[in-house]
Amino acid sequence: MKASIHFRYFPQQFLIRIRPLVHTVAMAIAIYSGSALAQTVNFPTVPLTVATAVPSNLLYIHDDSNSMYQSFMPDEIGRSSKVSAVPYQFFMSHQFNKLYYNPAVKYVPPPAPPGTTPVDADGRSVTDGTLGNAKYTDAWFNGYDLVGRNQSGYYASDLQLTISGCSKATVANATNTAYRRFNLDTSFTPTNDWSGAYSTNYSSFYPISGQCPLLGGAWKFSEFLGGAPTGRASYYVCPPDVWKNYPAHTASAVDYDHWLCQQKYLTNDEEKQNFANWYAYYRTRNYASKAGIGRAFEKLDPGVRVGWGLINKISFSSMDGKSVDTVMQGVRKFDQTRKKIFFDWLYKIQPANMKNPYLVNQLPADERDEKGGTPLRKALDSAGRYYDRSDGSSLGPWADDPAKPGTAATEKAAACRKSFTILMTDGYWNGSSAPTPGISGVNVDGSAPAPFKDSYANTLADVAWYYWKKDLLPSVASKVPKSPVPGLPGKYRDDATHQHMTTFTIGLGVAGTIDKNKAFRAIYDPSVGTITWRDPGVNADPDTLDPAFTTAKIDDLLHAAVNGHGDFFSAGNPDEFVTGMSAIIDTINSEQQIASGNIDAMEGTAQGSFILKTYYKPGDWRGELIAQKITNLAGLDLENERWLASEEMPAPAVRRIYTRNSQKKGVPFMWGNLQDTTLQNALKGPGQLLDGQKVLDYIRG
Repeated sequence: MKASIHFRYFPQQFLIRIRPLVHTVAMAIAIYSGSALAQTVNFPTVPLTVATAVPSNLLYIHDDSNSMYQSFMPDEIGRSSKVSAVPYQFFMSHQFNKLYYNPAVKYVPPPAPPGTTPVDADGRSVTDGTLGNAKYTDAWFNGYDLVGRNQSGYYASDLQLTISGCSKATVANATNTAYRRFNLDTSFTPTNDWSGAYSTNYSSFYPISGQCPLLGGAWKFSEFLGGAPTGRASYYVCPPDVWKNYPAHTASAVDYDHWLCQQKYLTNDEEKQNFANWYAYYRTRNYASKAGIGRAFEKLDPGVRVGWGLINKISFSSMDGKSVDTVMQGVRKFDQTRKKIFFDWLYKIQPANMKNPYLVNQLPADERDEKGGTPLRKALDSAGRYYDRSDGSSLGPWADDPAKPGTAATEKAAACRKSFTILMTDGYWNGSSAPTPGISGVNVDGSAPAPFKDSYANTLADVAWYYWKKDLLPSVASKVPKSPVPGLPGKYRDDATHQHMTTFTIGLGVAGTIDKNKAFRAIYDPSVGTITWRDPGVNADPDTLDPAFTTAKIDDLLHAAVNGHGDFFSAGNPDEFVTGMSAIIDTINSEQQIASGNIDAMEGTAQGSFILKTYYKPGDWRGELIAQKITNLAGLDLENERWLASEEMPAPAVRRIYTRNSQKKGVPFMWGNLQDTTLQNALKGPGQLLDGQKVLDYIRG
């Protein structure tokens, strides 16, 4: 069976055999004719002609720096020697502390690891697929601790450690301690940071290299906000001008009109439940990031292969044939078993100082960093080195089985495989730069076109550009699908077809100065012009709130995502973080589902003619039909797209589409022409529950 289609742009007439189209039309005719009208039709959830997509790779790199334990955002409101002058009312207002409870946000319990049945505070099994609602009068201090959250006693992080020499000798309860559960109606105290103070004149938070605490002293740890009273849970609503020059600090308390703030209490069960969930799952940067990541990864396409790591993993280990730090697990298919391993790992992450050997040994030694900084450049470089197999070593993550890779000749899918990295952080990069030759000390993007180039070396953007531009697997063909810009046929967000790393970045509680939308539009729209990137390596003290320090480094986080042809999100609060992380996962899901192929067959191909190409994204049912000119008998002119169907196809309302009525006469497929109620009822679906007119409009496009 053949269907003849005439295209006015062709120099000659082509006869195209389109079997999938004919099958689809046949199915549509069956729906509206004969006995098929009385039957229920189960439509597929993806287009019928979608081939199995090559599984993409995704590395997720998590920020486990010390600041992740803080209960405030942005950094500036608590990152100064003058912070003691800031009234606690501001820390308890979401208008100033973007991490504090916001009554306008619904705090949803994060998803439970697959196969896990959590137990709530009353001993009942949680069966809704989440970690469960917290209990207001018995709220978990750490809702992610499924083993210890319902136990009695204290958390180890809130104990007093008596130190003898350089070793931990004894442990006893400190004055300020955190139980595993709190009655928020009577015993609520807001948290601030996990910090320690030595009882004598030794004030370092963690032992400095080569030094030891004085003999006979003791460390005392507190997580609570100084000066804040203990009692009934509440929050403050403040006029916008009560903190002058927010978020800048001054030493004078006269600059803080905190008495104008109104204290608000929780008045009904819904508010109390919401507050309890915030307390257990969103209270700190670490908690909020876990919630956002968990909720986003819950809907990740199971076909994607996922690996992960921590920015402060300092030891090297072999990952699929490559020795790297940062990366803790190489990419593997994200099935239910793998998802459980990932969620278990995610929910147990603690900031680096929580793992200090002088303090609490909660994770293996290879996951510790006694500095607990934010070495984003080194971490992203490690992700790139994991993907980089240009040295002829194992194909690793590009192979069908990264643990047992074949050769370039046998691993056919490697030519088409996409590889992504998500780098998450709550602050400005510091610490070690990327050590890889070709990046270290080099302005890698200095000769790149706009909007990628800048004038500075050792930036995060340099790392992203290096691993996007470089062919990471030159031993195989370059057939990685391009990433089109939605709604702009012929425009691409990522037009690289060689094996490369696409970088996504997301910042929690940080903001830069450069317009994200403008920066990404400049990738495919030259009219945007040059983006002026500032020097992110400027030497400035964050306590001075120097904008050159605080914003240039965040702009570099955006710049890295632009150079990596991925995406960037700056989240000012936990809700925005969930939205941003979900958007990244949606993009990766969409990229995973790109399928491409030629029309089944074509007759009349000759020099000076055309070939028809199709691509579509099953995730949103968006497709394209492209005519490409054949410049010679050897192949296609891939850069010369003669026309795109989306640009030439008429609007849905004026398309000439026909159906057959009960008298077997052809009529335009318009609602007004379907006088036969049987046809209209068919469009309304079983039980007549659908809007038939809207269903018809959807079918028309």
